[in-house]
Amino acid sequence: MKGKLSADIDLASEKFVDEFDKSGEPYILHCLAVMDNVKKWNDSELEIAAVLHDIVEDTSVTIYDLRCVHGFSKRVCDIISDVTFPKCSTDEYLARILNIVCKNQGSIKVKMADLEHNSLILRLKGITDKDMERIKKYHKAYYILKAHLEK
Repeated sequence: MKGKLSADIDLASEKFVDEFDKSGEPYILHCLAVMDNVKKWNDSELEIAAVLHDIVEDTSVTIYDLRCVHGFSKRVCDIISDVTFPKCSTDEYLARILNIVCKNQGSIKVKMADLEHNSLILRLKGITDKDMERIKKYHKAYYILKAHLEK
């Protein structure tokens, strides 16, 4: 599986080339951090879903592409689909967390890992009111997910 994960990291790197996060860092570093955050569960499919978690949301790649062109498992594609969020209000975001993400333990783990990294306030160059609102939303979502995580 190690070679497969390497190829999956390459796919994410290719799709996020020349993309940067809010702190100005290469976006792929966020994907790798989320992947690193799920390693504690010792599940290679979670690592794959984690490194690719934003690929459908932020690139032209679709779930169909992942499943039919790249050959990812149904489980990996389901997790990525679950954690792919359209632009929406905080209430809609939290409802999606509760009604979709919380139904799948793998999705919970990947989304929690994503929220952990996105909530690191020291990654930001400056903090705006909008940043604080987003972090509050992430905090609420994280604790909803944590309550649904099977130990």
